[in-house]
Amino acid sequence: MQRVEPWFWVWILALVMVAASPAGAQDGEPVVVPDLTGLNVPQAAAALNRVGLAIGSENPVAVAEGVTPNLISGQSVAPGQTAPAGSAIGVDIPRNANVRLFYDDNDITMMNLRNQNIPLGEVIFEVVDGTQAASFEARAWADQLRGRRCTQLWSVSRGEPKDVQGCRSIQRWQTTNNPARHFWTTSSGARTFRVVQGETERALCQAATPSAANSPLSCEFYLPSVGAGNDVTAYIYFAYNDNKLAVLNNSADQWMPVNTTPIANALADPAPFGREFRLNRALFGRPDIVANINRLAPGQCLLFINSAAPDTEPPQPCDVIATYTVEPTQRWWTANFEVLTTDNRRRTCNAATPDKLTLCIMAR
Repeated sequence: MQRVEPWFWVWILALVMVAASPAGAQDGEPVVVPDLTGLNVPQAAAALNRVGLAIGSENPVAVAEGVTPNLISGQSVAPGQTAPAGSAIGVDIPRNANVRLFYDDNDITMMNLRNQNIPLGEVIFEVVDGTQAASFEARAWADQLRGRRCTQLWSVSRGEPKDVQGCRSIQRWQTTNNPARHFWTTSSGARTFRVVQGETERALCQAATPSAANSPLSCEFYLPSVGAGNDVTAYIYFAYNDNKLAVLNNSADQWMPVNTTPIANALADPAPFGREFRLNRALFGRPDIVANINRLAPGQCLLFINSAAPDTEPPQPCDVIATYTVEPTQRWWTANFEVLTTDNRRRTCNAATPDKLTLCIMAR
């Protein structure tokens, strides 16, 4: 087994929180909207999910004097008012743009306007209203966009990148003659394209027409940067005994993505999960849930439980947002299982010990 370093355990234990059980409101039933002011988005999502509401759009607003950036300053339904269970509550977040897109119909430049690195792993550009689909995954450039650097994508042949004012250097550039990647132009019939990070829309931008070569377009927005308001955990956390396993976010104020971490099943018969599977909505069969199965808010967990278990309580206190009941022979955590982390290494979690709590915490 790959052992977690002692410093990592200390860090994790400092984040432990005990969460209340989520409320069980029925869809459409009026529920009281909590006050989200001063929370960050993961904290707000947890508070909304507990009463049966979803986090909605994240609306960036200017950072005024005396206002803390990245903490919610307003919401689409006032605190204390009611909203139908299952509905989404939008939030206003003071944020200064740290990314600028500068483009015409031939090329697009993505500019990091700040000194902090910006992760690109979950950033996708895609056509919104075109007659043909077109998209581009930013990780094809790099895992991170370094401070004050730029990346470029060209739709025409090019022997070198072009200089763009404001770019310290071009960190990475590509050319492609594949129309399915020309998301920023009207060649696909698009009028607009959007920038999505995970499941959050960060920007909606106008597509470039052929005349844009004489008057390039720009589109500014915010993306979380490394070490500055980063709202994503660096780890995935498993708490289990021989009857139950919880994938648990025990952080106080961060998302814990789970759908990007494959799990390898080591049982002799891997059914029904297969040798390798991911934690996502499709696995749990719950597309209508208000919480986000793909990334857990603080205090939330996904629960796997043996059908013969004497109770349904999770092995550690948490808000159970989705449960998967298995037969005794399908308890994939009763054998050693592997976690494929973002550095493409397989790390092993020990099999459950009967009647004892086992923890496995791995860097994602």
